[in-house]
Amino acid sequence: MSTVSRHTITGMLCFLLFCLLCMYCSADGNDPEIFFSKGIEARNNNQYHTAYDSFVSAMEGFLKADNPEMAQKSFTLAKETGWILTEMTLNRTEAEKIIQTNLPWADEDQIQNYLTPKNAIQMQSDNETWYFSGLINNIYYHNQSLIRSVTEKEQNSYFFDQMIPVIREKNLTGTEKPVSHTYTGIGSASIPRDTLPANGILRAWIPLPTETDSQKNVSVLFLEPAEYLVSGPHTTGEIGVAYFEIPVKDIRTQNLTISVSVEFTTNNRILMVDPNKIRPYDTNSDLYRTYTGSQDNIKVTPGIRALALSIIGDEKNPYFMAKRIYDFIITTFPYSNVPHTYLAAKGIPESEFMHTTGFGDCGTQSTYFTALCRSVGIPARTCGGYQLFPGEAGPHFWAEFYLPEYGWVPVDVTLAEAGDWAYNATEEELALYKEYYFGNLDPYRCTIQNDVDQVLIPDPGDDLLFTVAFQSLETASDTATIDPELTYIGLWSYSFTDISKE
Repeated sequence: MSTVSRHTITGMLCFLLFCLLCMYCSADGNDPEIFFSKGIEARNNNQYHTAYDSFVSAMEGFLKADNPEMAQKSFTLAKETGWILTEMTLNRTEAEKIIQTNLPWADEDQIQNYLTPKNAIQMQSDNETWYFSGLINNIYYHNQSLIRSVTEKEQNSYFFDQMIPVIREKNLTGTEKPVSHTYTGIGSASIPRDTLPANGILRAWIPLPTETDSQKNVSVLFLEPAEYLVSGPHTTGEIGVAYFEIPVKDIRTQNLTISVSVEFTTNNRILMVDPNKIRPYDTNSDLYRTYTGSQDNIKVTPGIRALALSIIGDEKNPYFMAKRIYDFIITTFPYSNVPHTYLAAKGIPESEFMHTTGFGDCGTQSTYFTALCRSVGIPARTCGGYQLFPGEAGPHFWAEFYLPEYGWVPVDVTLAEAGDWAYNATEEELALYKEYYFGNLDPYRCTIQNDVDQVLIPDPGDDLLFTVAFQSLETASDTATIDPELTYIGLWSYSFTDISKE
């Protein structure tokens, strides 16, 4: 790519889909137990490429030996190891070549600096350094002059151009008029029949809008294949979801289509918070205990708490405490693409990854804000779904913190920081823009999950690896010989149309 893709700025994970089946090597004449043991040893020694091949060979051998239990164990480990490798695809030579191609003016010292651990997400496997496939995007995001050259070339300062007139007017008048949009959404995945197993059940979860303070009148117009719908559609509560169990033997067409049509109305959130009217928290409430504790992707650790305490200083008011954390993130950490499959497979919490590396996209930045707030006693959560700015629709995450007088207060650290990408922004406009996204929310949202650690309905247990972002189709099967979750997630598309009456 010669420039940063516009779609990457929404934090869309670029899944590098691959089919495990096509990588299988024959285990003929070899003991699968040996392959399995070799895979365990290799994985423990960070030899992930060797481990992957060994687990695949073990699985094939166990299948031929009619040992389905060990075949399933081998498959699960191959799947987890494959997820580690999926986005960490560039060796040193390939990483250098990509930089040279995209930044031909960079000299050798600059190239080597771009590839240091401070500036490039990387891992060790089989005695070699492997770099994240989003390497060149992150070089752009971490250099304001580069990213502004992109927006200037396209004459489009994403999000800023659409929001700054609204924000200017609010600043002049002291008020913002209520704005609502009604959207239709069509989500669909077409799964080739020849990639499905011969029999068994394909379990499928599809994302739906859910009712919130800023999202109302959610309707599900149709779901397919309706005859296999088991649970839902759920469009209230913490997560919007419909769940199918599809007998694969019943699929006699060339493709299995899973689809949904929805309609919903969104509105902007305008919270005129008076910090002097904030009551103390009820620390015994379920809300307080849940949203000040640790979850799978939002970890409250001693290190995060120490940093949060240094950020808030002697401030005791939770509104101003949260504002200091917000300002710290948007002025300290540039936006980055992140290898979410790697984090999921390694069991690394999203918030902890940003804390230890400084890299974060919208999801990682929002979980980090949430973890910092929780660590100092402010209930907070991370929400997910889609942002629906005209021409810039895509997956997105933001955060909320709780105030007794006002409920959940929206915060979007990523859109705030995106103001720095605007080639046409003045310093005054940037300040207004960043101020807006603390305590206000634009109407261009589709909320699917109010809490990224809320489990799906029904709970998939260990069948799914990547549940932090529920924006696409999720699938699982006990009879598959490929990884359905990774293979089919990239087949899902959600398109939204604004049908609001002017």
